[in-house]
Amino acid sequence: MGVMECDRYECENIMCSKMVLSGSMYICDTCYLELVNYRKTGEAWRDTMQSIEIKNLIAQFMDTPPGTYLEEVNTDEEFEKLTGNRDE
Repeated sequence: MGVMECDRYECENIMCSKMVLSGSMYICDTCYLELVNYRKTGEAWRDTMQSIEIKNLIAQFMDTPPGTYLEEVNTDEEFEKLTGNRDE
């Protein structure tokens, strides 16, 4: 298994070891986490899908620049969830 640069459009990360689309493309950890987030929030992803549909959605994802499917995070709210404290 090799380690190559991420094949996602405009991603500049290197040293990627994960592969998608039947091993035809490399994906970095950052883009992979975004893909997982895209999967959780994407309306096009149904619970039952054929493998060709999944491949098409992943291919569409790989054609987008990094950050396209990131959820905006309220850092104050997340900090409070983690610590139970809030700066005042």
